Amino acid sequence: MKNISILGSTGTIGINTLEIVRQHRDKLKVFALVADNNWELLSSQILEFNPEFAVINNQKFYNKLKDFLNREKSKTKLLSGSEGIEIATAHEKVDIVVSAISGISGIRPTYHAVTAGKYIALANKESLVSAGEIITKKAKEAKSTIIPVDSEHSAIFQLLEGKKEKEIKKIIIPASGGPFIDFCVESLKDIDVKKALNHPVWKMGKKITIDSATLANKGLEVIEAHHLFGLSYNKISVLIHRQCIVHGMVEISDGSILAHLGYPDMKLPISFALFYPDKLRAVKRCGLKELSKLTFEKVDPDKFPFLGLAYEVGKKGYSYPAVFNTADDLAVNAFLEGKIKFIDIYRVVKDTIDAHRGFKIKDIEDIFEIERWTEEFVKNKIKNL
Repeated sequence: MKNISILGSTGTIGINTLEIVRQHRDKLKVFALVADNNWELLSSQILEFNPEFAVINNQKFYNKLKDFLNREKSKTKLLSGSEGIEIATAHEKVDIVVSAISGISGIRPTYHAVTAGKYIALANKESLVSAGEIITKKAKEAKSTIIPVDSEHSAIFQLLEGKKEKEIKKIIIPASGGPFIDFCVESLKDIDVKKALNHPVWKMGKKITIDSATLANKGLEVIEAHHLFGLSYNKISVLIHRQCIVHGMVEISDGSILAHLGYPDMKLPISFALFYPDKLRAVKRCGLKELSKLTFEKVDPDKFPFLGLAYEVGKKGYSYPAVFNTADDLAVNAFLEGKIKFIDIYRVVKDTIDAHRGFKIKDIEDIFEIERWTEEFVKNKIKNL
């Protein structure tokens, strides 16, 4: 029986993780649930799974949730804020931490879990994008295990097992292309939030769905892969694969290509991360129909400039990936709130990168100093658009 803490339990990854727990109560027990604002969904999760701890990060919902749990006579201890999250990530009883808090808010909790030497099912790619060197170094020191939950990184992780670095010519990260793959560049000027959130395959949170529409998500995944697998950027490539059946590929030095195929369901990589190295029975299998029409296309750099920018900041290193990460987070939120246009997301991020003077990141607090600088710059930039 493994005790798990789910950071971001009310998000897409968290909800899917709890579905897996329901099916495997003999193997998994929820120790802690963490949410930001959705206290009503969190309350129902607490009643169903009876964790030792629950954390509502937003203090203003603490009393509402506390009163509800008292009425229900729940024995779960309710906490709030960063102190509560630290307990959920570092408590000695925790065996697995599912790091699924969306965006830059998930960086510090991931770092706490790594520092505590925990086994981490990592869904927060921003942790490795912004603080990759620090987190991977700390993971080695604390003997923490990081298993990716992203479907692409999970697939590549499995394909790389047992391979020597000299055997790897490159890895290939597939991208669906999002809802605007067939749009011309000019028509992207008129995209509204509803259109941008209409992903053709995956059902995800708003932030990651917008990132998929701009391909910023693939840029973040490229930088994450660099740190996760220790590969140089010239060994990481991206191809458009609309069907989302191939989740990752590895080209071997002998000319062969290994591919990981499966039905597009996030429960597959989540299950792999929770039960690694064991594998569960499939939730849903691919048939010949799904496998009969697989296509691959090059990424159009004019339509999706985010990908090229990600390679640029990744190769620069230093503080640039953290700025890229934070600026994108802020720009996407501004778009979702109707403050900027869809095409302005890239413009805001690019201008922020151009204005930044990079420096070497020495500790985790540097990341939050970068966030503060970036937030101030982006705030002023948006005002002047």
